[in-house]
Amino acid sequence: MAEGVNLTSVKDGTDVDFGFVCTPCGEDHIRKGAVKYCPLCLEYLCATCTKHHGRQNATRSHKLLDRDDANTISVIAVTTKCHIHPEQDIEFFCNSHDMVCCAKCIATEHRSSCFGVVSINEVIPSLVEDKMIQQKQDEMKDIQKCLTSIPIRNQEFIDSMQIQKGKIFNKIEEVEKNLIEHIAKLKKELTASLDQIHANINEEYVSEVNNVTPMIKDLEEMTAHLQVVQDKDNVDTAQTFVLLKLAGQMAKDAAKMYDDWECSGTKTLYFMENQFKTSMTTANLGQICQIIVPRNSTHLRKLVKNMNIKTKRGRSIYSINDICMLQDGTIIVADHANKVHWLDTKYRVKDVCNLGASPSSICCTGQNEVAVKMNNNTVQFISAAHYLNKLESISVSDGTVKGLVHCHGELWVSTRQGIDVYNKSGSKLRCIEKDTNAEDKGIFAPQCRGMAVSEDTVIVTWFNEIDGAVCFRGDGLMLRELRHRKLKGTIDVCASNDGTVFLLGSASRNIVLFSVDGKYVREYSTADNCLGYAQFIRYDDKKKCIIVINLDNSISIIDISDDTIEV
Repeated sequence: MAEGVNLTSVKDGTDVDFGFVCTPCGEDHIRKGAVKYCPLCLEYLCATCTKHHGRQNATRSHKLLDRDDANTISVIAVTTKCHIHPEQDIEFFCNSHDMVCCAKCIATEHRSSCFGVVSINEVIPSLVEDKMIQQKQDEMKDIQKCLTSIPIRNQEFIDSMQIQKGKIFNKIEEVEKNLIEHIAKLKKELTASLDQIHANINEEYVSEVNNVTPMIKDLEEMTAHLQVVQDKDNVDTAQTFVLLKLAGQMAKDAAKMYDDWECSGTKTLYFMENQFKTSMTTANLGQICQIIVPRNSTHLRKLVKNMNIKTKRGRSIYSINDICMLQDGTIIVADHANKVHWLDTKYRVKDVCNLGASPSSICCTGQNEVAVKMNNNTVQFISAAHYLNKLESISVSDGTVKGLVHCHGELWVSTRQGIDVYNKSGSKLRCIEKDTNAEDKGIFAPQCRGMAVSEDTVIVTWFNEIDGAVCFRGDGLMLRELRHRKLKGTIDVCASNDGTVFLLGSASRNIVLFSVDGKYVREYSTADNCLGYAQFIRYDDKKKCIIVINLDNSISIIDISDDTIEV
């Protein structure tokens, strides 16, 4: 409560004492007795100042108290400044929002859209009843009690957290100990497996040496006998004939032994780490794998680039089902997650097209067009000019089986029984299931794995005990089979512009080349450490390189431009 100030009147020089001095006059060092009190301004007022207080716009609405009333009641000083406009006093009440505000708030937020906007002095007395004051006091005490409990409760939480931290740390150490013991056990098991595999391979090599040594000795003896016969003047013709036949059979057996040894390949070991996070449920740290590398094969060592294919957002492609190469050298990849991705010449994704179904195969059908075979038994045509754009589609009998090529305006679509040939309008033209040279013999067992076009020839690979590929003429006549003892597990095929056919063997981990007339040309091994497990191959005639899509969806570009391929 503002108190009267004992000041000496400069104006009249009197020593009259006043119990309550006028506050405004006191600021000018004039001592006058107060007759009123303003609870909003917290000032005592003399008669003159009271008159001026009631005339000014800013204070005209203030409700004044008698000086004695102000002395007998407790006058509470409240902050009356607006929290939004601190320079403004709170002068109004908005009934719509049940809040007090200043003149600026009324002008900008309340006047036009609210009802019941009144001056603070016009507030209905029922809004400030004693019971409401008591309720507000109780409310304030309750919330104060809640806030007061925060430091106490937080300290309890801090203490509890410290105990929890200690328990968790002990648990971490226990898990670490158990995990180390578990890993040590897995390491021991894996090492034992490695020792056993290594011993078995060594035993095989020693057995081969033991088998070939007698043959070497027999060959040396037979060569010596022939030399003796050659040096003699008088030789029994019958004995010489027998000796020559025995030598011929021995040479044949020795050649077969060497041929079998060469085809059996060299066993190479490598470790395939477990790709999942190691935990107590992990059954192993990985696997000891064996690769059979064919002997006397050319290794693909000139690796130009090895990278992962990323989407524009930097995510890896989910799973590659097939790829095709456009005439400009760019590649379109069919993703198992219902998409095709168009890669530029640097093998970066430049566009993507959502299909609505999972693709099984893709092929080029024109300079800027591809066809995608999907598991909903449709073939979707897509324009690949400046961006990927879906065109028309046709229905096929089996969209889940891999295999689709375009040959002279016709689509060759693989099925579980053979191949259906369609025109681009969707009409089935013919079906290829039997060998035209032997009508009772089926061609595909169990089913096609990959298809390619070489000039007028369609090459189809399959995966079974009779490994290799079948070459068809455009009218469906079977021309020849491509098979070789070095090729095992044929999973894909591609062809170059000069007619060379590339067959990819998954089990033999190699690429076997055949000439345009079906003769074996050479072999490349894909068992180098720089390559993963190849699942698709394409040959780029412009860059003279083999494009390999690996099982982990990475792409490897192998330059073979220095190799001369005789066809």
